[in-house]
Amino acid sequence: MDKFMQAVRTGDLAALRELHAQDATLLNQADERGFTPLILATYVNQLPVVEFLIAAGVDLNGTDAGGNTALMGSVVKGHLEAIKLLLAAGADVTHVNPQKMTALTFSGMFGKPDVIAALLAAGANLEHRDERGLTALDHARMKGNGPAIAALQPPS
Repeated sequence: MDKFMQAVRTGDLAALRELHAQDATLLNQADERGFTPLILATYVNQLPVVEFLIAAGVDLNGTDAGGNTALMGSVVKGHLEAIKLLLAAGADVTHVNPQKMTALTFSGMFGKPDVIAALLAAGANLEHRDERGLTALDHARMKGNGPAIAALQPPS
C-alpha cells in the first residue's frame, strides 16, 4: 500500500499501473490517515492520477477518517479541475459527512465562485443545513468570504 500511495503522491502512472495490475484491491484501500488513493490524488492535485483512478473504477465516494470524500477535499483545496473530473465521473455532490456537511458547505468556507458554480450545476442544494443548522451561505458569511457569499445567493 505504501508504494501505491507514494506513486499517487508523485504522479508515477507507470508504477500505479503496475501495482494496480498486481493487486486491484489497492484502488480503494485507505492509508494510516484514512486517505484513499483518490482522496490523496485530489488533495495533491495529481490530475493524471485522478483520471487513471476513475478509469480503473475507483469508488468515487470513498471517505477518509472524517467521513469526507475526494470531492469535499477538492473543494477545500480549491482544485477546480479535480472537482470537474469527479463530478463528470458521477461523484455524489450531496454526500453528507458526520457533521452533516456537504461539498457545498465547504465551498461556503473555502470556495471560489467557479467551484460553487460547478457544485450548483451538479445539483448541490443551497438549502442544505449542517448539524448546527447552517447553510453554505451562512458559513460564507461567518468566514467573510465575499466571493462565496455572492455566488451562494439564492436565485431571485
